[in-house]
Amino acid sequence: MDISEVLPRDNGAKFLHAPYEERWKHLKPVITQLYMGKYGPDGKSMTIGQVASFMKENYSFHGAETQYRRWFREWGIRKRILTTEKKEIVSVLGRRGRDDGRTPNVMLGDDKELDKNQLKRHLKDEIRRFEVQAATPGVHTKLFAQAITPGRTPPPPSPTMQLVQRKLAQDRSSLMLQGRFQELLAGCGKEDRVILTNYFHEFYIHSFVTAKYWGRGPKRWTPDMIHNPNSWTPWQQPMDLSLADSMKESMLENTFSATPKSSLPISAESMSQSLRNDPKALMLDALRMAIMAGNPDAVSEIIASNNLEMEDLVSIHPFHLAAAFLDGGNSCCATFSALVELVRVEPRYNVNDFGHTILDSLMVSILRSHTTLSPEHVSKAFQPPNRYPGEEKDICGRWDADSPLVRSLFRRGHARVPTQWKHPFCHSSVQGVCHSIIAIFIPTVKPDINFPSGLFTHRCGDCGLELKLGPIHILVVVAFYLAQLGMPGETLFGPLAILVCILRLGARASLSAMISVDAILGNTETDTCNHNPIDASDLLQTVPGAVIAGWSPTCQSGWKCIAEILLTAREEEGNGTVGQEIAPEEDDDDSENGGNSEDVDQPYYSCAFDIAYEGGIHDEWLCMPRGTPKSSLLWATIQTELLTYRKVRPSDPWISDNFSMDALRAWLTREEELFATPLVEEGLMKWDHGSSCCGWFYSQSSEVFMPVAEEVCTCHFMNMDVYERATFLPQLKLSELIHEIG
Repeated sequence: MDISEVLPRDNGAKFLHAPYEERWKHLKPVITQLYMGKYGPDGKSMTIGQVASFMKENYSFHGAETQYRRWFREWGIRKRILTTEKKEIVSVLGRRGRDDGRTPNVMLGDDKELDKNQLKRHLKDEIRRFEVQAATPGVHTKLFAQAITPGRTPPPPSPTMQLVQRKLAQDRSSLMLQGRFQELLAGCGKEDRVILTNYFHEFYIHSFVTAKYWGRGPKRWTPDMIHNPNSWTPWQQPMDLSLADSMKESMLENTFSATPKSSLPISAESMSQSLRNDPKALMLDALRMAIMAGNPDAVSEIIASNNLEMEDLVSIHPFHLAAAFLDGGNSCCATFSALVELVRVEPRYNVNDFGHTILDSLMVSILRSHTTLSPEHVSKAFQPPNRYPGEEKDICGRWDADSPLVRSLFRRGHARVPTQWKHPFCHSSVQGVCHSIIAIFIPTVKPDINFPSGLFTHRCGDCGLELKLGPIHILVVVAFYLAQLGMPGETLFGPLAILVCILRLGARASLSAMISVDAILGNTETDTCNHNPIDASDLLQTVPGAVIAGWSPTCQSGWKCIAEILLTAREEEGNGTVGQEIAPEEDDDDSENGGNSEDVDQPYYSCAFDIAYEGGIHDEWLCMPRGTPKSSLLWATIQTELLTYRKVRPSDPWISDNFSMDALRAWLTREEELFATPLVEEGLMKWDHGSSCCGWFYSQSSEVFMPVAEEVCTCHFMNMDVYERATFLPQLKLSELIHEIG
């Protein structure tokens, strides 16, 4: 630059007659130009001292260096680019796409252009620093996008843009390994987002299929084998290889994707280094995949053969994951059982990062699979992307991520399962949910079944109070949406069965919660306090009769049954019938008068389990409610119905002829004295209320908490002998597990 450009043209340009402070403002353009431009020695910019000397000699303007610094701060003039600005510049340049390899001119403010050499030095320093530090490993996830093929080959980038792309690839790899996928994709251009989503999805499908068939299929999969199952032979036995090693090998060698590593907008070297340096993170990813694929043998193998700490397992929330990917029609509760056998279900496992309990996650799977309720209404954690966890796996086992229809759906860019794929809350799903609940809440070390829910939470717009429901409140809400937004043919047998199940395990019907009914039912929220403490029975009663009248007759009957069960359970808790202690011995001081007068009207129900299990399951050991003849008979019939019936043909009813919801309603409302359903009237159950007051099937040889059909039936009447559709699972010896834990 020519120094003559900044020399004064005349004395007027020096502003000699203006006050000293005013001269700073008048001479600002010259001072700024000298400081930012290349007017110094060797064509470089001047230092502050050189600017001060120039202004003194040529403009007769005397100023100390400290004064110049103060005015530069006030004017916002600086040569140095902040680190945050450099990162923003790199991010912006990276989002420009791959169609232009030149380094563009970047303006910092109105009159300052980016020094490309300064940016290049910054990039080189950052890249060297990144290569020294080990990337923090994290998690893999599943993302879905429609495949897009680039239309043309971009020109080679400039040296500076090569550094920009390399730095961005390292940053993106770090975000990916930390599981920060929203941030990762937000910092990418459209083309890079498509490449990454397809890449992640290919790795997810590859890992899912590998985990699904682990132990009975290949341990090394190629893309052709993934997309063409007929190309491999089941029961192949290759060299010894763990699931985690197989996943690592496929990632390092890129065997799952047709996209070359060089085309990825992430650093393959950084990922490879992280995978090699932190095998524990890969073990957790393998465990996550085994749970999602529903392979209990792989789950057991990973947990048993690796030294995984409890804190490591907590970080992936294994029980919530099993609930989100529950497969009632194939593996039922087998994944839960495998986890329970090897991991103590301590309270710290109960709540995930969304604030949802394990029970919440099971309820979410029900709503996802059997209603049209939108995810964001159930939990704010689901927005965005407004998608339920486990959307790609059907709760009753009809499809999963490996199914051709699901793959086709996601290839077309759909992340939600269409409504027409869904059906009513069927027995396969109900049994899977009930057995999972039993596996979680039977052991001595277990979460609190009455812990507040994280679903349908709201905050009062007036007082700011966070409104949380109890577990039975949530079940009432689930029943409401099954009736209101469920599939044609819904009966509400499912929520009724789950309600009785959790009551048998200690859930309290009388538990109150602060509730805004309008907010729960989806009505417009107001800025005034409209919440009140009510229990689940009262919440059910708030549903308007006009709404109930719009439901099917079967749903209306089921809703009435749920209402009566809640009322009865609340009364039993209020008068102390449930969980009552042992009656006085015959030699008690008050035995001649029938015992204490306060206990005369309070019945006592004995239970053989108190004798069979040392310490008793109803007293200080498991502390399970005793129940009454009525509630225990209902639980016995529900278990028998679930173990003996499935809808096999399209014309079959969703509930068997042996279990009548209308007869149940009449019995519960006291219209009929007896439960006039064939399971009871025809003596089809091996259940004796004289030995079991809680509804569990007592036998010296049977598995009490998860019996099989032959242990609950007096004769063969089940319709589940369709062997080409049947899945045979080992019976979970939960009672033995309880003894081991206890």
